[in-house]
Amino acid sequence: MDVASRKKQGVERQITFGPSAPIDEWELEKATLLRELNEHKEKVSRLERVHDEQQDTFERNRASLLKEVKLKESSWEKRRQEADEHWMAEIVELQAQLENQEQERQQTLKELRKQMEHTMTMEQQKNERRVANLHERLADKERALQQYQDYQPAQPTADSPSPSPSPISPLPTPTSLAMHRHTADASPATIRQLKLQLEQTQHQYQQLTLRLAEKDQRQAAAGDPDQAQPGQPSYEALEAQHRQEQDHLRDTFMKEHQSMTIHWEARTQNMQNEYEDTIQQLRDENAAEKEVWKIEYQAQMDQLRHQLEERFKKQHWDADQAWLSKWQDLQSTLSQDAMAIQGHWETKIQQLNDSHEQALVRARSELDVVKDRLANDIDRRHRLRDDFDALTSKTTLDQQQWLQEKLAFQKAVARYKAKQKNQQDYDASLQLAQDMMVLLNLDEPHDKLPTTTLLEMLKTIKKQMLVLQSSQLDMEDERRSVNHILDFAC
Repeated sequence: MDVASRKKQGVERQITFGPSAPIDEWELEKATLLRELNEHKEKVSRLERVHDEQQDTFERNRASLLKEVKLKESSWEKRRQEADEHWMAEIVELQAQLENQEQERQQTLKELRKQMEHTMTMEQQKNERRVANLHERLADKERALQQYQDYQPAQPTADSPSPSPSPISPLPTPTSLAMHRHTADASPATIRQLKLQLEQTQHQYQQLTLRLAEKDQRQAAAGDPDQAQPGQPSYEALEAQHRQEQDHLRDTFMKEHQSMTIHWEARTQNMQNEYEDTIQQLRDENAAEKEVWKIEYQAQMDQLRHQLEERFKKQHWDADQAWLSKWQDLQSTLSQDAMAIQGHWETKIQQLNDSHEQALVRARSELDVVKDRLANDIDRRHRLRDDFDALTSKTTLDQQQWLQEKLAFQKAVARYKAKQKNQQDYDASLQLAQDMMVLLNLDEPHDKLPTTTLLEMLKTIKKQMLVLQSSQLDMEDERRSVNHILDFAC
């Protein structure tokens, strides 16, 4: 078949995918630029993916490092809390020990105070009994002296006044010491001093008792006061001396008692102040030690962090130096000849690669041009196919519309036929109803029958039928009653 016959028959030439015209340089440059643009886009997308991957890796490493830091901080915080709890437990234990020691000391002081009070009470009772005995003996001697003076003839002289016995007041007892006993925070040294003073007081009482006994002996040895020797002191002088000694002892005892009371009150106040100062000093030292411990802990943490950073930097630097030394060793192992040979072959390989790259670039450019032309042809065919599909769909829609109109026409014809049939049935029913009206209304002429619709005529027929039925029932009842009367008459 030749070309003319094919054109007459409408047969077109098949378009091949190969280049039908020679490729121009601008097409090659365009294809090259487009390919480079695509390569740059791919490179940008690849770099973005690498950046995203590195960012994800960085975030994961950062999260892991933060988690590790948090774990270390939590462990350090736990250790710090444990250390705080340990120090607080030790402080509480020390405070408990101090309180226990204080309670033991207070208990010991109470026991010593009770023991001292009991001892002083016993000694006081003994001294009171001794003083009472001394007073009784003095009173007996005064009574004996008074009786002796009463029997002696009265010789009033200006030089020797009559002795007037006066009651001898008892020496001050240690009872007043118990008034300030609750304010004194005694110690073992204090108790020893009190015992020493009590022994001194007992010694003074014993000396006084010995003096009184010596006086009694001297008086007994002297016998009658009128027979006393000229150089021996009189009874009044002895009594005055005895009273002076009693006053002196009383004053001395009161002064010692007052000074001792003031001394122990001051000593007690000083001990209380020292105790409060010691407690405050211990609290201040505890707070200072806690602050020092916090500072030391922070310093240790900073030092440990600095050591870790220095260790990481040192390890990184050591690794870099190791790889650098290995690379230098590798380069030094290559000889100059080997490097020259390597350079020669690298140059040849580079030339071959360049030529191959140029040929490959041109082939790629030609391939891109062919792809562009093929894409244009494919787009044209796609447009033709889309137009054909549009025409086909339009034809299909027209056929569907024609079928719908045909179906609607057939339905209209069927409805018209049904309407005609219904009209015929209606006319027949109307004629039948009129005939029934004529039959039911025999007495009336045909021209006087009502000419209404079929429905009204049917209603009228129904009404007439009901009337006929009721009249028939009445007639049946009358017949039955007549038969009944006849039966009764017979």
